[in-house]
Amino acid sequence: MLEKIDGLPLVEFVYQRCLKVNCDVVTILTSTDYSDNEMYEYCCDRQIPVHRGPLDNVLKRFVDAGDFYQATHICRVCGDSPFVDTDYIDQMFEMMTDLRQKTPVLDYMTITGCLDGFRSEIVTLSALKRALRTTNRPDYLEHVTKYIVENPLSFKTEFLNSKLTCDGVADVSITVDYPRDMELVNHVIKHGLNGFDFSSNDVLKCIEAVRRVKGYDDSP
Repeated sequence: MLEKIDGLPLVEFVYQRCLKVNCDVVTILTSTDYSDNEMYEYCCDRQIPVHRGPLDNVLKRFVDAGDFYQATHICRVCGDSPFVDTDYIDQMFEMMTDLRQKTPVLDYMTITGCLDGFRSEIVTLSALKRALRTTNRPDYLEHVTKYIVENPLSFKTEFLNSKLTCDGVADVSITVDYPRDMELVNHVIKHGLNGFDFSSNDVLKCIEAVRRVKGYDDSP
């Protein structure tokens, strides 16, 4: 069964959140494995763009999708991140490209200094293709940008300090990996987030408000 946030499956919540970004296409990338059939069928039923590719070679999945959509840049948002920061995505898109020449000035950019669930990364399709031609290590094929990040002499990379955190919530998980995470995310949403148009500071304030709910804070 697809996990639900605020009544919506996680995949659709993340998709709707990403629609706030100023970009040409928002699509779900999933595998051709039977285990992802339910997600694929749900996306088709909801008319959510979805692209399928190899289960174990996620790097190739991204390259193939980039070719299909004729992309120059790809923003990668993990499907477990309903609170991804969309403002920083817009900012990174602008920083990645020379707006006058419309050519890439960086191969890769991500934000740091934040809870994992706010994080995203932008990479050029050309950089992904170079990585795919260069390596066949299973971990590099599984973790799409790992080869690029670990080879900074071969790629132009930049890490943008976002400072999207606050005292008392630095160790809180706002990615959805376990049932406990889903419970916290739903508590945060019910505590003051409406729809999909909210800021990361709104999320942090809501986390602070619910952090003493039993199970989320060990303080007396």
